[in-house]
Amino acid sequence: EMREEMETALLEDGIIVEEVLLRNVRLPEKVADAIESKLQADQEAQRMVFVKQKEQLEAERKIIEANGAANATIVRATGEAEALRLINLELAKNPKLINYKYIQMLEGQEVQTLIVPADQGIILDATK
Repeated sequence: EMREEMETALLEDGIIVEEVLLRNVRLPEKVADAIESKLQADQEAQRMVFVKQKEQLEAERKIIEANGAANATIVRATGEAEALRLINLELAKNPKLINYKYIQMLEGQEVQTLIVPADQGIILDATK
């Protein structure tokens, strides 16, 4: 476009333009500032997209972790409930079993004296 304007203007004076070379062309400061601002805005927008994606992934990770912990708690509680149910069944069949478990718990603790309420009776009948 610039070349065509020059050719038209100079042709009237009999000058033929064969080539136009431009060097050290500088944009006006306002244009350069506008381009720089646009580039910075684009970079900031890309950075915000990246930050948003990172935060979404972190939120998903925390949800998965929380679900895993919740499931583990449920499984553990279910197992404990089943164990207690089985213990209660066995205790219902044999109430003296709790005395045996108590004595078993005391083993290895170097118990020298055991105080039992007078109305308790014998903890474990050795004759049976």
